[in-house]
Amino acid sequence: MDPTGGTISFAWDLNYNGVTFAQVATGPGPVRNTYPDGPATHDGPATHVLAPHLTSTSGATNLITQTVIVLDIPPTANAGGPYNGAMGTLVTFTDTGSDPSSTDMTAGLIFEWDIQYTCVLAADASGINLTSPSFTYATAGNFTVALRVTDKDRDVNAIGAAPVTLTGCLTAQSIGDSHSREDSAGSNFGTAASMFVRSDGARDRRALVQFDVSSIPSNATITSATLRLFASAVPS
Repeated sequence: MDPTGGTISFAWDLNYNGVTFAQVATGPGPVRNTYPDGPATHDGPATHVLAPHLTSTSGATNLITQTVIVLDIPPTANAGGPYNGAMGTLVTFTDTGSDPSSTDMTAGLIFEWDIQYTCVLAADASGINLTSPSFTYATAGNFTVALRVTDKDRDVNAIGAAPVTLTGCLTAQSIGDSHSREDSAGSNFGTAASMFVRSDGARDRRALVQFDVSSIPSNATITSATLRLFASAVPS
């Protein structure tokens, strides 16, 4: 409002450099603009100066400035999957991460892969545009692979995760054995040289075998098991 009663006209410089006023719009507003920082849009963080220039028919003028902050749009991370494989063989992961800024894409995105993700990402492999790393799992089980993507500005990142299922065959070695006799329930045959299995009326004998299963991961799903026994003597 002009206190002298004059009519005010508006001119807008949406990226004022502090020296030269470059008019790009007129009128009282609102004025809308998409800021292209560099060769591509959406490449923040950046700051600009918005400058409306007011001129009254009375001859009075006023230049107002206001800082505009353009935020960085974060990249996306997609770890792909789900993945399936066998323990001891290579599993190749595929990422479809991207950034809306072509400037950031040209500069290269930083990919960090956590092969056995447990809520806190600890990178096992990282690099610029590392989109398809491979990893060999030594054990079977269910795992989670996670990917974090960071753009050139280093202050914006995203995490994507995918399930990994590895099948395999493990051999559990016996670490102890014994047998029991129905007619001698109080006896300990754990040190005997032979283990007996027999059904003979009141003298039934049952075998007991203990296995070391510590090599089986705690998160593994056992779908089948095979027990192999070798008889040294078979009664007629």
